[in-house]
Amino acid sequence: MVNTKVGGCEVKGKGKKQVRIGNNLNVVHRNFRSLRGKYAELEILLETEINNVEVLCFAEHWLNWHNIHATNINNFTLANAFCTKNSDHGGSCIFVKKCVMTRVKFLK
Repeated sequence: MVNTKVGGCEVKGKGKKQVRIGNNLNVVHRNFRSLRGKYAELEILLETEINNVEVLCFAEHWLNWHNIHATNINNFTLANAFCTKNSDHGGSCIFVKKCVMTRVKFLK
């Protein structure tokens, strides 16, 4: 269990799918095998099992550059993303809770 302040957020780490890094952040990684159509499942997870997470890392989102930037997850900002150009599969992205300070620099 972690109780600390990060960028103005109260962090209380618990849950089976959360990973504690140092004493500061709760990070979740998930291989989605297509994020499209799974937003409702993600919202339920964020409200229940992983409700205290600050960083979401997704592999295999299967979205193109435009779609990943149009993805809206409540209280999170897209911090970085990689989209494959020669395949419909692959890709990775990182979403960070809006109250956590980050530096964002996208590379195409």
